[in-house]
Amino acid sequence: MAGRALRALPFIVALAAAAALAVPVIQVTVQQLGAGYSDVLSPVGKAWVNHVFKVEDLQLKLDAVKVKFDRDLPEGAYIRVELRDCNGETLASGEVTLERHLHAGEWLCIDLTPDLGVYGLIQYQRVVLVVAGAEVGT
Repeated sequence: MAGRALRALPFIVALAAAAALAVPVIQVTVQQLGAGYSDVLSPVGKAWVNHVFKVEDLQLKLDAVKVKFDRDLPEGAYIRVELRDCNGETLASGEVTLERHLHAGEWLCIDLTPDLGVYGLIQYQRVVLVVAGAEVGT
């Protein structure tokens, strides 16, 4: 009986190898999105916003906002400002990527698109600031 099993062993191994090779090999590369962890730290703690108005065609318009922060921001930091109504809809927005280091307390003017006229100013309820600093590596 042991002799028969020994003679059948090469046949079983060959059959297993043929079955394994008959299955197509698919190589999948998965990006490691979100792999690991890191504390997400805000590049700023506080922000101040001032409104910049202009008169155009005898109408008052909100043209831009000036912002300053309590901490320094490095060159390449991204800042986005959105003026929203009570439903969270964006009325006007502006964004900038810093071309130089911005010191704490230094005002930065961000132009808005579109300028808000009187009707837009009536709808305007809140300002939303998005500040992204340097990339975080894990």
